[in-house]
Amino acid sequence: MKRSISIINTEIQLINVIEAIHHFDCEDNYLVIGQFNIRPERIQKIEKMMEEPSFKQHFNKIIHLPLYLSNKNPLRFIGYLLAYIKFFFLILFSKKFDCCFFGVVTDIIVKPIVFLTQYKNPQCMLCVIDEGIRVTEDANERVKNAELITLQNKKKPKLLYGYYQAITRKWLYPSITYFSIFQPVLLPQDTLIPNMHVFFKSHRISNIQLSDNAIVIVGQPFYELHITSLEKYQEIICHIVNHFSSRTIYYAPHPIETEYTKWLPQLVSIIKSFYPLELILINNHIDTLIGFSSTVLFNYATMDPQKNTYSISLTKEDYINPPTQDQINLFNQKLQQFGIHIVNSSFFL
Repeated sequence: MKRSISIINTEIQLINVIEAIHHFDCEDNYLVIGQFNIRPERIQKIEKMMEEPSFKQHFNKIIHLPLYLSNKNPLRFIGYLLAYIKFFFLILFSKKFDCCFFGVVTDIIVKPIVFLTQYKNPQCMLCVIDEGIRVTEDANERVKNAELITLQNKKKPKLLYGYYQAITRKWLYPSITYFSIFQPVLLPQDTLIPNMHVFFKSHRISNIQLSDNAIVIVGQPFYELHITSLEKYQEIICHIVNHFSSRTIYYAPHPIETEYTKWLPQLVSIIKSFYPLELILINNHIDTLIGFSSTVLFNYATMDPQKNTYSISLTKEDYINPPTQDQINLFNQKLQQFGIHIVNSSFFL
């Protein structure tokens, strides 16, 4: 009987893990839901998914790791620390695992868990179940970018600074396999770690059905995060809706959006699901996907580069606190590399 341990913190990673478990015929499976470096609403969506038998049935043991250092309350921090110690002992004294599936390759919490599983079984297969577009980024670049952020805060000593440096530099993965529900054609080889790619395409999880050739708008919490005014954001969305008024239109709100039900035109249907939006899109025949700076755009363009995918680039007048033009250009260049059309906020007038 093959045994596996999976460490995830996004919905798409959960989908990929289930695909991998089937692929390798693993029957004794541990799932670790890592509540770190992520907003609580994302964890709530994963927990909602795990309430369904179609997800839960694949795992013999489900472990929740709490959010580390999320509160300055020392008693709460001690509770977090004890939870991690208990978990590490559980892994240390359990039977060896044959496969280890995990999320972001450079995560400082994931790496010691992976190290421990491979220490117990040097033949354990290390498999990255990443979040779509992130697998197209070079792990070496992610390490450098994270180090820059850490170094910028070096004047303010951080508890995890030394730990981070040790974990990211002192032990590198000997080799890994990237698994994704996305086409591997666009995935480059990492310069940090020897790796290979495998593409899953069965998508066994059922999901909601959309009308054929529909228009899907991917919402963003621009008002909630004070990026633009609610009036400006509402104006842009309404222009898109009017432009496609003869078509079936869906709006997929971001998990932290709060105001969309108050102003969305009635002819727009809302996609409200705890399934990853990418999984809904890939199992339907939509005509056009429109969004802003959403990861969903990258992921969908990677899954199906032939589809019409548009990203609306806000003008400086649209922003409350506009980024630099260089930042805007750099992001737009990255979008265009994946065949995403860049349009301005008045394109659908």
